[in-house]
Amino acid sequence: MVKTVESIEQRVEDLIKSATLLEKATAMERREALKRCNEALQLATEANYLLGKAKAFKLKGIHHVQLSEFKEGLDAFLQEEKIRRQIGDELALANAIHNVANAYHYLNNLQKAMMLYLEAMQKFESLNELGRLRSVYNNIGWLHFKIGNYAESLDYYLKCQKIAEESGDKADIAQAFNAVGTVYQKMGELDQALKFYFKSLKLSEEVGSDEGRGMAFGNIGIVYYEMKRYEEALEANYQSKQIFEDIDHTYHLSMALASIAACYEALKMESEALFFYEESLKAAKKSGNVQVEVEVLQKQAGLLLKRNEKEDALHLLRNALRIGRKAQLKNILLQVYRLMVDAYRALGDFESALSAHESFYELEKELFNEESNRKIRNMQLVFELEQGKREMELEKQKNAELTRLNAELSEANRLKTELLGIAAHDLKNPLQSILGFAELIKERTKDAFAQQYAQRIRAASERMVEMITLLLQDAAMSQGKIALNLSEVSVSELCESVGEFYRARAEEKSQVLEMQIEPNCMVLADRQYLFQIVENLLSNAIKYSPNGKKITLSLRRIDTEKAIQIAVSDEGQGLTEEDKSKLFGKFQRLSAKPTGNESSTGLGLAIVKELVELHHGKIWAESEGMDKGSTFFIQIPIFQNA
Repeated sequence: MVKTVESIEQRVEDLIKSATLLEKATAMERREALKRCNEALQLATEANYLLGKAKAFKLKGIHHVQLSEFKEGLDAFLQEEKIRRQIGDELALANAIHNVANAYHYLNNLQKAMMLYLEAMQKFESLNELGRLRSVYNNIGWLHFKIGNYAESLDYYLKCQKIAEESGDKADIAQAFNAVGTVYQKMGELDQALKFYFKSLKLSEEVGSDEGRGMAFGNIGIVYYEMKRYEEALEANYQSKQIFEDIDHTYHLSMALASIAACYEALKMESEALFFYEESLKAAKKSGNVQVEVEVLQKQAGLLLKRNEKEDALHLLRNALRIGRKAQLKNILLQVYRLMVDAYRALGDFESALSAHESFYELEKELFNEESNRKIRNMQLVFELEQGKREMELEKQKNAELTRLNAELSEANRLKTELLGIAAHDLKNPLQSILGFAELIKERTKDAFAQQYAQRIRAASERMVEMITLLLQDAAMSQGKIALNLSEVSVSELCESVGEFYRARAEEKSQVLEMQIEPNCMVLADRQYLFQIVENLLSNAIKYSPNGKKITLSLRRIDTEKAIQIAVSDEGQGLTEEDKSKLFGKFQRLSAKPTGNESSTGLGLAIVKELVELHHGKIWAESEGMDKGSTFFIQIPIFQNA
């Protein structure tokens, strides 16, 4: 029997070895390797060979990730991690956790990725595994870079640099210098960025890395361009071009050629710019670099418009639009539509110009909402990362140290809230001025385009004012500066007033607003804040309900509890169990999305909850699940305790 088990384990190891491929393996080779992984898993499971199962799951995860099947890769890595915990090998477990973190990162679940990166980091630090620690530092630095947290990103990249310098590996040091330079460039510290790019170039030359040299020259060229030192930028980009031509790396070559063209355009050398844009376009098509292809088409068209070659420009813009739509390159498409408006106007085709302008506006609005949502998600993630990092640090400290750290963090949070309040307050006044000037433009001009732009300026400013008002209110609440101005309030009349105010908005979406208001319901409350509470719930119901649905605002007295109960029901997208768990948190994003392209701050329900609790009331929501509607309840006592 022992011999049989040993032979099975050997067969598992042989299968795993045969399924281990080089990084540049083809998709077909990886599919075949996955079959061998599954065979190894089956045999290892039958023999209860845990180490073999862990190895097979790890290899499965690697192949799925290389095939861009990130969900399947995550599942395999999670299985590996579970088994590694059973085996008890700390180094193998740390590697497994790192693999799981990478999979979450690929799936853009940045919160889970970061928490696991930090866990893997702690294990590698305790094991003094500097090579692996450098890798996890690099991943944490990249994640912070993605969410715009550049100070943290720089900190981790500098840690990578330190480990690389201690190891003496010049290729790793060059890579670290390049990463540090990228962060400095994003932070606008161009002299510092240039310094690190030149360091990376020097080391790449010493180790004979052509790709490293090409990348360094390219980055140097971009920084010089941003500094408006176009001749020096041109020289660096030519060096990058030559290197990538020599090693036949057409993907990076397309970018180097585009950078050369941009330099010539900045130097007013239009013929040279057009030539290199065309060369860049050829390289981009050959390498499949779609983003560069669309960007170059757009820039070519812009240059042709300056030369009054309108028809040729329009032809390029149509190509850019076709390719860009397919690749979902929204930011570049925005510029394409803008240039199409100019091209059609120049040709006297005002109907097509208007159509392109409408497309421009719709895409601009979509990008604005996406960017707002992204910023809110990033703010939430930074908050959660800080919270998670704090918890991990606190676990290492003794009780006296814990008290000190909590005091410091509390003060930092207070200062952050105070600074947020100051910043929001300082933004509010100029925005009010923008609103006023937009209104003046609408009243005093007869130009249809100007009036349309003025209306859009006003709408965008109103959204910003609303967001700033909520931020100021949240800051005031966090600092305990909200006080209730209590008086006897007719909740019946208040609900009728809110309902009538929002009826027109519901009708715009063909929604039916039904009110079931019990008369003579009185409470001792702050009328302004009570109005805000009801208004928020009703506007949310309209915002997240599809067209044609019914929304109900009801009010009743609960004599047994000496309270009134307000309920807002809809037939909209409903709530999942996960939604319910984070419903009243700050900057939360739920599964439901606005149905009319409306915007959301992620603060409304959190503020409503605090206002309800200030009235000694309670708020909750009920829903049977997705697409089954939801009901929000507020219960407030008739008399407030002092």
